[in-house]
Amino acid sequence: ILRIGRTAKSDYPISEDAYLSGQHFAVECDGIQARVRDLGSSNGTYVNGSRIQEVVLKEGDSVAAGGTTFTVH
Repeated sequence: ILRIGRTAKSDYPISEDAYLSGQHFAVECDGIQARVRDLGSSNGTYVNGSRIQEVVLKEGDSVAAGGTTFTVH
């Protein structure tokens, strides 16, 4: 599990993004699939433009959180 957010409480902190929550979302991989799960963030987590709670990721998906966008590879 990899937690992404604004503070050092996250596994991957992005402190310069003021729109991220302290712990914004988590990515979990089980060897077969990867999932992204919102961690109760204030501004939400979006996959391909839709707000999500939890979703299975696919190659090329776009994950937006705060002012940062990630592309799944």
